[in-house]
Amino acid sequence: MSDIFEEIRKSLVELEYDKVIELVKKALDQNIHPLDIIDKALSPAMREVGDLFEKGEYFLA
Repeated sequence: MSDIFEEIRKSLVELEYDKVIELVKKALDQNIHPLDIIDKALSPAMREVGDLFEKGEYFLA
């Protein structure tokens, strides 16, 4: 199960939005609780994106 969390996190950090949606739907189909998806994949990814923005590696367009 943790593999799907890592896939979601990685896809979000790499800004692959369509893949994130696909993977979240897949996780939900596997009866993974939505809060687990948020806590274990989406939130960590957003923190990482924020760190990259802070370092000047990601920009707003």
